[in-house]
Amino acid sequence: MRGLALSLFMLASCRALVTPAPTGPDPALYWPMQAGQNLQFELKMGTQEQTQVVQLTHQEGPWIFDDRGQRFRYDGLGLFDSRRYLIKRPLVVGSQWMSVPQPGVVERFSIAGVARPCAAPHGSIKDCLVVEARQNIDKKRTLLTRWWYGRGLGPLRIDTFIQDSSGRLEPKSSILRALED
Repeated sequence: MRGLALSLFMLASCRALVTPAPTGPDPALYWPMQAGQNLQFELKMGTQEQTQVVQLTHQEGPWIFDDRGQRFRYDGLGLFDSRRYLIKRPLVVGSQWMSVPQPGVVERFSIAGVARPCAAPHGSIKDCLVVEARQNIDKKRTLLTRWWYGRGLGPLRIDTFIQDSSGRLEPKSSILRALED
């Protein structure tokens, strides 16, 4: 009887350690990265506009590097950039996670949309993932960054805002990806 009780206890303990299967789509569906990929972006900040091309240059093991020195990898949880998860499972609206990319900086991420139409000018793309990150600037203001990833396409739009204590958003910049025809 004692052996049976011990066996049942061990079985229950093992079952508690099993991680539930992730829900929602695979994060890699929203940015199928590959070395050699070029991404052209238009940065708009006030009246200033600038074009920037980012190239994913090579892969070393699970890491994909870009020409700016950043690196990215997918693992079982999501897309990691060596400091934080940019996309993290489960991909369901309201899912949240935190990151501390450097001392004194706390980013609070959330999934704001899944399989929804993209914002203009990419409104014809009907399946976008929307990720938001908030970082306190001071006691009254928060930096809000909103990423739009198109399924099978990668990042399409990155908007930054300053949000005041009343919730009002002041646009700061937009980065729009130019898609090839």
